[in-house]
Amino acid sequence: MNIKIALALTLATALFSQDIKTTINEILSTNPIILERLKNYNATKEDITTAQAGYFPKIDLSMGIGKEDGEKPVDQEFDYSVYQNSITYTHNLFNGFETTHRVGQQKNRTTAAAYSYVEKVNDTSFETLNSYLEVMKNSELLNIQKENIEINTEIFKKVQKLYDSGLTTLSEVNKIESALSLAKSNYVVQENTLLDAMHKMKRLLGRYLEPSAMTRPQDVALPQTIEEATKLAVQNNPSLLVGTYNIKMARERFEEKKAPFFPSIDLEVSKSMNKNLSGIEGNYDNLRAMVYLKYNFFNGFADKAEVQKSISSIHQEIETKDKLRREVIEGMNLAWSANEKLSSQLEHLNEYKRFSLKTLTLYSKEYDLGRRSLLDLLSAQNDFIAAKAQIINTEYNLLFAKYRVLDAMGTLVSTVLGEENTSYASVGLNGETPKNSDKLPISYDR
Repeated sequence: MNIKIALALTLATALFSQDIKTTINEILSTNPIILERLKNYNATKEDITTAQAGYFPKIDLSMGIGKEDGEKPVDQEFDYSVYQNSITYTHNLFNGFETTHRVGQQKNRTTAAAYSYVEKVNDTSFETLNSYLEVMKNSELLNIQKENIEINTEIFKKVQKLYDSGLTTLSEVNKIESALSLAKSNYVVQENTLLDAMHKMKRLLGRYLEPSAMTRPQDVALPQTIEEATKLAVQNNPSLLVGTYNIKMARERFEEKKAPFFPSIDLEVSKSMNKNLSGIEGNYDNLRAMVYLKYNFFNGFADKAEVQKSISSIHQEIETKDKLRREVIEGMNLAWSANEKLSSQLEHLNEYKRFSLKTLTLYSKEYDLGRRSLLDLLSAQNDFIAAKAQIINTEYNLLFAKYRVLDAMGTLVSTVLGEENTSYASVGLNGETPKNSDKLPISYDR
């Protein structure tokens, strides 16, 4: 019967297990922080069409009807119904390349918004991975604290039996009772830490995820050297790519601001159809085709100031990207160092655990023979529990450090999701036009 129950529990866990890949996939489609960036991209890309409107003509229709009365010079009054209609075709032929650079500016701005979405996908996925690991780590540490209670309980039974037989003192009983109480207190503290991690996971996922349904993420392969990893980070990190296109956008804005120093040439064709205008009875139709040239000679130095302002904006974006580049390299160095040192630390901790287990086993036997004090036994037990806890902490910290390297390189999501990664396709970075226009109505309370 117990075997059947165990098999049923195992099957249920398998059916409802949720690995990190499934979790990140769910977050990509439900997390409001990610979706906000996607909606920002959707709004920004429409500005390209708005800018491209400058290449097309404008056609305006004007229609009016009303009454006009008055008195002519020969003392003759009039009262007419007036009709005034016109249609005007206006097409800009030249505006100092303002439209061209405005379109280029919006295209670069849209690409920057696309990489900003990818950046938020990476950041949120990295935060999710961290929270996922924290839940699993604290769940395992809770099991360690439970084991600690069980060990202390077994020792308590031994001491109590010896005390009942008159072979030990009351102080020994009090000592193990205090150790057992501390173990129970540590268990409660660890329970609270686990709940904190689960609450944070809920904020990202939108629902609670039980530790029993989670599976430890796989180890990942990293570049052979930190130089190779740093090179990939500088090339692929989405934060730096946002900076790259912000610089390109600023350069296009600079070119756009030079447009007022050129003349503007417009073609205008208008057809008017009027009746009873200005006290003159009858129809009056007119067709006019004109080419207008406008050239501003003085504008209070405003145009020159705008050009200089755009130059400073280019410098600002370059410095911003350089700051980001240094932060990315720093993050890579920290993650790489952590990966190396934690790997070395884990080897020593495994030795520590092996020897502490041997010591605990020997001390337990020697205590039963009266060759070891209770203090010796508790010290050995604390060493063993501490070794197991430190190994769990280090294993998860090491795994986190590896994923931190991937995050710095900008390849975290693609590594975890593989071919299921749709973040680039969602914002057209795969070479195809995304089909994700927003619709109304939308629910405000979800």
